Amino acid sequence: MDNKKDEELDIKMENATEAIGNVTHVVEYQRKVEKRNIIIISLIITILVLAIFVIDSLQLLGFFMLVLPIVLLAVGLFLIGYSIHLVRQKHPYKLTLLMGILSLSYPLALCLLFFFAIALGLGPVPN
Repeated sequence: MDNKKDEELDIKMENATEAIGNVTHVVEYQRKVEKRNIIIISLIITILVLAIFVIDSLQLLGFFMLVLPIVLLAVGLFLIGYSIHLVRQKHPYKLTLLMGILSLSYPLALCLLFFFAIALGLGPVPN
């Protein structure tokens, strides 16, 4: 066996300081992501509980006619705006744009249904 001396790695002080700084930045970023995830999960649970109370008080038909079109309109406008932001950042945007358009289709279909019902005399106003 050779009695070779283990070579010690010489690490410069600047590199060591930079490595420790990078590790602390990663840890801070990970904590920020964890906090964000906890907030998002809390908001989702709160929204689901509130939706249950709204469905309970309005019944299912009232929820589909009053609350859902407003929520889907807001979600659709948000997703279309976000897809415009993604286009400007040169990121893929087609899926968010498609989801935004599909979210706007239900309120639009409901408005058209009411318009045609009124135009045909089926609405609450008699001829």
